[in-house]
Amino acid sequence: MRTDLQRLFGRKATRQVSSLEDFTTEALAIAIRHDKEPLLRALRGVPEWKDASGVPSIDFSTEPQVTAETQNYLSHEGLMGGRLDLVVTMRSDDEIEETFWIEVKIDAPLTKRHDDRHQLDVYLDHRETRVPKPVVLTLAKTRTLVPYVTGISWSDLGEAVETTDDADPWWTDLVAFLRAENKVVAPPPSDWIDPDEVLPIFREVNRTIKRLWPDAPKNLQVVGVDGNVTSKLQERGDAQLTGGPLRWGLFAAASGLEWRIAVATGSDYHRVHVAVADVIEIARSEALPDTWVRSEDPEAVLSQRRPYDSDPSRRTEIKEWLTGALEELHAKAILKPYHRALRTKLGLE
Repeated sequence: MRTDLQRLFGRKATRQVSSLEDFTTEALAIAIRHDKEPLLRALRGVPEWKDASGVPSIDFSTEPQVTAETQNYLSHEGLMGGRLDLVVTMRSDDEIEETFWIEVKIDAPLTKRHDDRHQLDVYLDHRETRVPKPVVLTLAKTRTLVPYVTGISWSDLGEAVETTDDADPWWTDLVAFLRAENKVVAPPPSDWIDPDEVLPIFREVNRTIKRLWPDAPKNLQVVGVDGNVTSKLQERGDAQLTGGPLRWGLFAAASGLEWRIAVATGSDYHRVHVAVADVIEIARSEALPDTWVRSEDPEAVLSQRRPYDSDPSRRTEIKEWLTGALEELHAKAILKPYHRALRTKLGLE
């Protein structure tokens, strides 16, 4: 069953709500206004506050008053401007007031500026001009976007929602929506996967991608695949990898972990996408095997999935299935619309 938030996001984008991150931020602000407890619970669970981004003085256990606003602009003479995703203000009964500048991330990378600094650096510059200084915080798939800014993960927030008695439906619907959209991982399995068990599969798939698309305008293979997979498995319990429009690896699903390979409409990192219809049409015209499931989901227009099985005897089978799926995509030139769009953006054609 689709949640109310899925139905809302399925509508045409408006000027005010133009992306998944903006949409999620607006929904998050509404949830906070309805019920402050999940956010307070998540903040109480932060293991370490970074000095550079601010250590809160307010006591989260005192049930402070909480307000939330979105899309606040920063300006100060001599400083580069910026736009804050979410500003949360807390005020305790003893008149202590704390402001949190929260950067909300789903898929998009941190925005780089012309001087190679990113948006969090801009926020920290502005923080130094404020009295009292706000606390800068990130909310993303992982707790750490940069080592000097405190962060919480979507999984942290999801756990806070699930452990809050009678959490407001805005919260539960938001978490359900993000999990259904495969933007937030479900709680990891009780038994963690040893990376050594699956790394040979990831390495072979990554090598196959490099071999099949050596002349891609931008690399499709993952750099540092071992460290990438290991850190994700240890922190989140899954290992979803992305290269251009390719999505592959271990994904958390309602039924448990599953191996998945999918073709999306493009790359959020390179800000290049094609229409869902273009991907489906080339699959049809090139007679891509019907083992590929087709959908209107821009993150999995074409996909194949298999349940994760810890049986070592299945690893060769999974490796051959994934590499074979890549061979099919290459043989049928399924990435051609994306590469054409990327080359156009880069001025290569």
